[in-house]
Amino acid sequence: MQHFLQLVDQYVIEEKVLFSRSISEPKNKFGGIMTIILYGASLIYFLFQFIEWRSNNKLPKTTTTQMQIDDLERVWNEDVIAEIWYTKKHQDQIDPFDPQQLIYYPIFQTMPAHIQQNFKFEQIILDDGRKVNKIIFENMELIGSPYSFSSWNKVDYQLQFERCNQDLLKDGMKCADQNLYEKYQEQNNLIQVQIFIQQFNIKTKKLDKIPKIYNVNLMIGKMVYYEVQFEVNSINIDDGFLLPNSNKYQFFSNFYQLKYEYDSDYSIKHFGDSPILLIYFTMDQIKQQTLYEYPKISEILADTGSIISWILSISYFIIKYNENVSLNQMKNDILKIYFSDYQKFIIKKNCFGKIIQIQTNEKQYNKNEIIQIFQKLDSLALEKLGFKNLLQEIFKIKYLLYRILGKEEIIRQSEQSQSLEKLIEKYLIQNTIVFQKSQNQIVKLKYYFKDTLGRIISYKYLKLGI
Repeated sequence: MQHFLQLVDQYVIEEKVLFSRSISEPKNKFGGIMTIILYGASLIYFLFQFIEWRSNNKLPKTTTTQMQIDDLERVWNEDVIAEIWYTKKHQDQIDPFDPQQLIYYPIFQTMPAHIQQNFKFEQIILDDGRKVNKIIFENMELIGSPYSFSSWNKVDYQLQFERCNQDLLKDGMKCADQNLYEKYQEQNNLIQVQIFIQQFNIKTKKLDKIPKIYNVNLMIGKMVYYEVQFEVNSINIDDGFLLPNSNKYQFFSNFYQLKYEYDSDYSIKHFGDSPILLIYFTMDQIKQQTLYEYPKISEILADTGSIISWILSISYFIIKYNENVSLNQMKNDILKIYFSDYQKFIIKKNCFGKIIQIQTNEKQYNKNEIIQIFQKLDSLALEKLGFKNLLQEIFKIKYLLYRILGKEEIIRQSEQSQSLEKLIEKYLIQNTIVFQKSQNQIVKLKYYFKDTLGRIISYKYLKLGI
């Protein structure tokens, strides 16, 4: 139980000598490769995230609510709001919107003030040579208010097509004669109505114009009535780099349509003349508010930092691997000091530092026994690296110096203050005899250390039972 508790202890205090400067920092190729891989992957991931963010590929946070429109809610669309044309299937078909032989003429006005609005004709030529005459309506401002019995302030737009009247035409335009009108009634009168809305593009941060096309069948003797209710969208864009900001837009994001059909008597009674088509543009009572909050640089750095921290956590295992390699190298260096032939043995260890194989070119040994001997030597070398053993070795050296030089001489030499100039002069004038005596004394001390270390190693062998 005690061994288990010591094994799971996570609050180990490392024994250190009283200086923080590292003696050496062993490095290897594996650590260098992993450093390049890990830091390179972290840099690449950061650059990828930064480029994605600057390219607006990071989706914004979107908050959408619906509410009733404000009083006198104004939405201005200065671009094209609607286009109407007739597409001929055959060359001999009659185009009711041909300015030179008009069948139906549009009246575009505000309601309820009946203020006439401008529109324009545009002719395009298809690849097969057919001509298409478009009637284009633009610059529309709708004003809406919540419904109230006391007052209801609003401005709508009405578009109606009636039988061509030469008095209403602009210069250069002509109405079709009666024969052409009767011939037109015999053909299929399917026209195209294209209404434009806008959608916010989260990538470009701009409004994209989106068309919706409907086919309307103009039937003789009947009036087709469309009520188009535009849905207003008010958006607020926060795309600040570090601090929040606000960019607001208001536009028509969608519309709903209601279709009715009336006979000619009803249309004449309620709409004056006999229009063939009437489109009524109004504002829906419900509007949509949307907030787009784009990621800021702080969020990108936080997201990137968490992933990079996870990547760099792999470095813990690499450090442990380097520690193991460094420890094995130090143990080998210590054993080489004591055994001159240690390098003749080729030792293979697993990733946990356990000896699994020993090879030598000279002699054959029992595998289990020689592995056991080397494991004991490995443990002995590990003990030599201990802090307590370091103190013991220093004490032994101190003891040997006491025996050779004596305590008084050691104290005298340690307390004596040396002058650099005197030392240089003494060195220059000393004769060869004095120098030789010093050399002999050093040789004697060297032999004495060697003999003493031999005795210590022999004592270790007896203790290990080798």
